[in-house]
Amino acid sequence: MYRPKDIPRKPAPPLPTLCFVHPAAMFDDNNTTELFDLVECASLHNQLVQRAVQAKPSLQPIRDVLRAYPIDDSLGARLTPDVQTFLSSIDSWAVQGEDTALTSFCQPPSPRSLFQYTSWPQISPYGDELILLYQDVFLTMINEGGLFFDQEREVACWIDPSLGFPPEDSWFPLAEILRRWLQMWDAGKIKPNFDLSLQNFGQWEIQQSLEAWHELVNAIEEKMPAAAEGEEQQPRSNSAALVDSSVADRWADHPFERAFLTHAHAPKKPALYVAPGVKAWTTQSFQAAHVNEPNDSERKLTIGTKPDDDPVRQSHRERDVAPALLFPSDATVPRPASRSVDDFWGRGSVLLERRAGLYLYPDEEWGDAVLFVDTRGGDTLFTYQNGWCPWMRTRPLATLREVLMFWRFLVAEGVWQVDADGVAGGVSYFDDLDGSKKGVSMDGMQTEVDLRADWGVAPAF
Repeated sequence: MYRPKDIPRKPAPPLPTLCFVHPAAMFDDNNTTELFDLVECASLHNQLVQRAVQAKPSLQPIRDVLRAYPIDDSLGARLTPDVQTFLSSIDSWAVQGEDTALTSFCQPPSPRSLFQYTSWPQISPYGDELILLYQDVFLTMINEGGLFFDQEREVACWIDPSLGFPPEDSWFPLAEILRRWLQMWDAGKIKPNFDLSLQNFGQWEIQQSLEAWHELVNAIEEKMPAAAEGEEQQPRSNSAALVDSSVADRWADHPFERAFLTHAHAPKKPALYVAPGVKAWTTQSFQAAHVNEPNDSERKLTIGTKPDDDPVRQSHRERDVAPALLFPSDATVPRPASRSVDDFWGRGSVLLERRAGLYLYPDEEWGDAVLFVDTRGGDTLFTYQNGWCPWMRTRPLATLREVLMFWRFLVAEGVWQVDADGVAGGVSYFDDLDGSKKGVSMDGMQTEVDLRADWGVAPAF
């Protein structure tokens, strides 16, 4: 049978390739004996059930999905023994609508949904191999799909059948996906309310972003050359933030932006370069950039709700969900740039002074989402390599904590060089990329570095 893994691969590049790796999130696709741990998966699922029941006491879970809700005597014959054992070991309830959801985005396993997509062109070639294990929370034809499980390879991936078929690197062991769902509960991402809605951001996202920032700064400062003779080295003050609260309260629109900038410790060197040509704000530079921005700037005219806006779209245009520049570049972005920043909701540019850099790019459910705008106006660097998030339907391709971790990796591994001002290279560093790949010299050897990451390195949800 024709499978995604049979798609011919491109020839290996002539240069050694360095990729951002996170060993705990990796798995061996050839070692199928460890991919589907029945006991672990059942335990993780039942913990999710407990969280949902605590939030919605009206739910009445019953053990053994197939026996509790039988629909077809032949159903078991279409399932592998491992899947049958898993389904007999987990708690569930009858799936009826959004009020029976297991998480913000999915329903619990149900015999009625296991094979409901076998007739779809994208799914039908796989016969009974693919089952819809966790259906999308919305039981309508508008939002189809959910978390599919490959009974042959014993890996899982979120699939919207209307969008096609996901690439090979989006398939994860089921236990890894269930752990990420539990982590969303533990971090407060999933609210313990009746709707199990997603929180925009909470203390966990702030703390993880701050820790990633401090680790990045430490990595840079450890590699900075000693101060020139006679030059004073400023000690770091644990009380000094990137931006003073009074200034952030006046000019920072998004609550996550304010929280991060006012709690992130300022580096020893003001305006430290934390990526090639990209530096940290100081209170003075942050204030000046916003004070000097004209009231009729394109950015100000683009963001915010306007009197003539369609009420349906107004929530998307509020100032507190508009992009904000977190780490500015020295360079400006030529027109046209990517539509995400130059045609925001069809209105115009959201670039502050048309600067490149790392922008907060929040939405109503992901307040810590970010977008790196390079000097060519592109917005794909420091993101995941494809849009198929393995564990849920809608998830940004980058969050602040992930990008800062990526940058620290590049500094620590010697991919990015450090000088007295911080990360060296200047804004021209991103001008000669081959897609997302950059040829660099490391220890006298030419190496290719991919500035986009595989979903497998995602450290959390």
